[in-house]
Amino acid sequence: MKSNADANMGMFVTEMEDIHFFGRDREIRLFKQWLLNTESNNKILNIYGIGGSGKTYLLHAFERMTDHENDLFLHIDCRDFIQTPLTLAENLLIQLYNKYPNIEQNKSYTLQECLFLLQHISQEKRIVIAVDAYEQMRELERWFRNTFLKNLPGNTYIVISGRNPLKGEWEESPAWRKIITRMKLSDFSYSVTKQYLSHYEIDREDLLKRIWVITKGNPLALSLAVLSIEKINKETKWINRDKSNYSPVLLQLTRAWLAETPDFSTGQAHVGSTYCFSLFVHVAAMFRVQKLHFGYRNWQ
Repeated sequence: MKSNADANMGMFVTEMEDIHFFGRDREIRLFKQWLLNTESNNKILNIYGIGGSGKTYLLHAFERMTDHENDLFLHIDCRDFIQTPLTLAENLLIQLYNKYPNIEQNKSYTLQECLFLLQHISQEKRIVIAVDAYEQMRELERWFRNTFLKNLPGNTYIVISGRNPLKGEWEESPAWRKIITRMKLSDFSYSVTKQYLSHYEIDREDLLKRIWVITKGNPLALSLAVLSIEKINKETKWINRDKSNYSPVLLQLTRAWLAETPDFSTGQAHVGSTYCFSLFVHVAAMFRVQKLHFGYRNWQ
């Protein structure tokens, strides 16, 4: 680890994420094979899974691996910008100028400038562009597929991450279908869940089983469980799972944690997200909270 004087906050966060990244060895191996297979035409990797399955954290792991290979990784989160071609180009250019400070910056951020820089960089290294929360790219999807992707240099690899596998024109077109590799991100198995909890020194068998029953191995739910255990006393006390008994404050906090499950904020919840909400509420409430500074009452 670098000294505090040598490292910035981003480097510190990256190192901590690397230390605590867990349970996705298979996905990491497949990503590396996909990226390094120069003979394959599969230039698009489609990652999909329910909210809380760890898609964004996996993309961060891909970025660390790409940096280690001395390639270029660019991360687009569809929740972070207005859906227009110009703002997408601006998003990428800001990252490019940050990673290559010696590049002369154009006063006007344009798509042409973005594509020109990508073409220049691709002569020396592979480029990975990861698109997170792809289900949010609604109005821009057709332009993204039929204009942006088609104008990228040949040494570019695209990772598209979202709730659902790519459908519509992605499937209907034999050309697009042929270059897509799919990767479904499932919840952890029981054995991996035990290993994950053991990493945080949670190894009591009865506690492990109870956490498994409630979380079903969902990574975000497990993370909340660990957070609860770390913040409150070690002695657990299971609550009545009747939602009417939950503290309104706790429900509010739980909803905030569910930013990874935006269907609730848009009023478009589906079966998977409803499951996630119930699951996360149970996790957030499964330990008594007398030591939390919010002043919640003890659960009976």
